[in-house]
Amino acid sequence: MPGEIAGLNALVSKWGNRTWSQDMEPAIALATTGPMVTKHVKMVLTRFGKDLPTLVPEFAADWMPGGTVRAEGERAPRLKLAATLQAIAAQGPKALYEGQTAAAIERAAASAGGSVTAAELGQYKVIERDPLHVSHHRDGHIREVYTMPPPSAGGLMLVQAIVADDLWRAKGKGLERDAWNSGPYLHRVAE
Repeated sequence: MPGEIAGLNALVSKWGNRTWSQDMEPAIALATTGPMVTKHVKMVLTRFGKDLPTLVPEFAADWMPGGTVRAEGERAPRLKLAATLQAIAAQGPKALYEGQTAAAIERAAASAGGSVTAAELGQYKVIERDPLHVSHHRDGHIREVYTMPPPSAGGLMLVQAIVADDLWRAKGKGLERDAWNSGPYLHRVAE
């Protein structure tokens, strides 16, 4: 369930010093001008982008107009995203969880074999939970990391990766030992 907008709005409402609309301005500006096509993005789109027009036509239209990958250094305006963000800035989270955007999310989910419905989106509620916490030992420093608890998977995966790295590092086998994205590195991350 896409809970980020509702979660961010709850944070702004509870602890923010600016309005929700003001906090949305940088995201709207970036979507309007578009993120830059980096060397990596160009390489990935060139290598794997042939299926994008079929799988995610809106994304392909922004990054590969006319079927051609944008040039490195060029910006890829995301005007539909900017319009959605403007609606969310003006109307709050209901612009995502109700109406046209909720219906579009339902259609997109269904076309990809998912089951998120507009009704479920409309019923979404923020639930505050205690964050996950892990101490990360790196370069002689201890960094305290707080992240999302379940049912979100991202926070748990982050904690697992930190603990695995600390354990491997204690054995002289930290993640930096192998070249990024090499077979041994990917194997260690997968473990």
